[in-house]
Amino acid sequence: MPIRIPITFVITSFYRNTDMIQRRRPAHQVIDGIPRCVGADPDSLRKALKFRAGAGDVVQSTYPKSGTNWVQYITQLILKDGDAVL
Repeated sequence: MPIRIPITFVITSFYRNTDMIQRRRPAHQVIDGIPRCVGADPDSLRKALKFRAGAGDVVQSTYPKSGTNWVQYITQLILKDGDAVL
């Protein structure tokens, strides 16, 4: 899987034709009319937007570095009635 690096570019605009102002803005790509970060894969984004959870699905969402593995393990214990999944 290739590593995608965010790219920034410099916008130069003239204010009152005398002062030159430079601002850095992150680069983005437009996917289906919506601006997204450069690292977003268009096919994955479209699949994610079409996803609909079923009656028996469990969806976990955690912030990075906030105990994601721990939450997955606890969820597995709950679903397996306390039997450890190693």
